[in-house]
Amino acid sequence: MSLPEPVPFVLDPPGVFVALSDAEQAQLLADVESLKQSVAVLLDVVRDVQIQMRGVPDGSGGFLGWPQLGKNSAGQDRTFVDGLGGVIKKLGA
Repeated sequence: MSLPEPVPFVLDPPGVFVALSDAEQAQLLADVESLKQSVAVLLDVVRDVQIQMRGVPDGSGGFLGWPQLGKNSAGQDRTFVDGLGGVIKKLGA
């Protein structure tokens, strides 16, 4: 299943923001700044979850896993999901 092509954003009529008062423009800019801060917090949370699940970053876009969880068949430290899968396999579930 493929995603539909994105629809380009077009201001109609052109220059629609010119119709905003100074106060409305200031509020819009404040709202955008607030949104940017919220996105930054969300990205920090996602980064934390990713590290907990996959281990510390390896510097090349990958993650090193966790030595506490043992090694996979390639000799790499396991991720949380790898470790959980190993436990489930040992339990025979």
